[in-house]
Amino acid sequence: MNRPGAGTRPTLRSQVKPAPFAYHRAHSVAEAVALLAELGDEAKILAGGLSLVPMMNFRLARPAALVDVSRLEGLSYLRADAANGLRIGALTTHRTVEVSRDPAILGGFGVLPRSARWIGHYPIRSRGTFGGSIAHADPASEWCLLAVLLGARVVLTGPGGTRAVPAAEFFQGYYSTAAAPDEMITELWFPAPAPHAVLTEFAQRQGDFAVVAAAVAADISGGVCRNGRVVLGGVGPRPAEVDAGPLAGQPATEETWRAMGEHAARQIDPPDDTHGDAGFRRRLAATLVARALAEASQLAGSAGRAGTGGGGG
Repeated sequence: MNRPGAGTRPTLRSQVKPAPFAYHRAHSVAEAVALLAELGDEAKILAGGLSLVPMMNFRLARPAALVDVSRLEGLSYLRADAANGLRIGALTTHRTVEVSRDPAILGGFGVLPRSARWIGHYPIRSRGTFGGSIAHADPASEWCLLAVLLGARVVLTGPGGTRAVPAAEFFQGYYSTAAAPDEMITELWFPAPAPHAVLTEFAQRQGDFAVVAAAVAADISGGVCRNGRVVLGGVGPRPAEVDAGPLAGQPATEETWRAMGEHAARQIDPPDDTHGDAGFRRRLAATLVARALAEASQLAGSAGRAGTGGGGG
C-alpha cells in the first residue's frame, strides 16, 4: 500500500514569526554606524533583543534589517568617580548594574542598583542592556525614568562623531527618541550624584512593566526638605517630570509626602487602557510619590546618623 503523498516532496513553510528582514553583524561601533547610514531608517539595532524581538514576533515592529551590536567590545562598563559622575556603557546588562558593589556607585547612584530589581525577571536582567532600554523608550521603563530624574546625558555616536543629548529631550513620545537613524547609543552619563533618590512602582505581576512608576530625588537635612524632583512613568507618552516646588522648605513628614503625592497627581493626564482608567493611575501616582519620598527621607536619615555616629566608651 502506498502512503498518501509518497514520492512527493513536502511543502516547507517558514516557522519564523517576524516579517522578513536582513541580518548584519557589526564588529565595531564605526561599522555599526556605517551600516545604519547605508540601510536607512528601516534598520534597527539589535543588542539584548528583549524588547525588539517580541515586538517583531507579534509584527508590531517590522524592521527591514537588523544590525547586531551585541558582541561589540568596550561598551559594557560602569565607571564612577567624584569628578565625572557615573558613565554606563550601552551594552552593560541590567544585572551588572544590579550587583554592582562599587562604593562610588552605591554612595551617589545607589538608586540604580536598587531599582534594577523591578526590571523583568532574572533572564531579562541578565541579557537586556542599559542602552537598549533607553533606546526602546518605553515611558514606564525604570532606566528611562531615572535618566530623566538624574539629569543623565544620552551619548550618541553617528557618522559625524558623538553628541550628548539630555534625557529629558531624548524621549519624544511612545518608543520615539531624538536619535537619528544613523546614530547609536554608546553611553549614558550621569553627571551628578543623587544619594537620596528612590524609584518605586506598581505592576499587576512581578516582572511586568509598571502600570505607574514614581522616581524621586530629595535634598533632606535637619528634618527639612530643601528641594526635590519627581518623575512619573506610565502616565503619558514619555517620562513626565512634575512640579516639585511645594517640597522646598517643608518639614520631612508624612503629611508633606502625601501632599506632594496629591499635587503630582493633579498635574498628569494619564491614559485609560486595560490596566486601569485615568483616575486609577492618578491615585497610584499619589500613593507611589508619597511612598518614594518617605523612603528617600529614611535614606537621608540613615546617612545623617552614619555621619554623626561616634565610638563606644
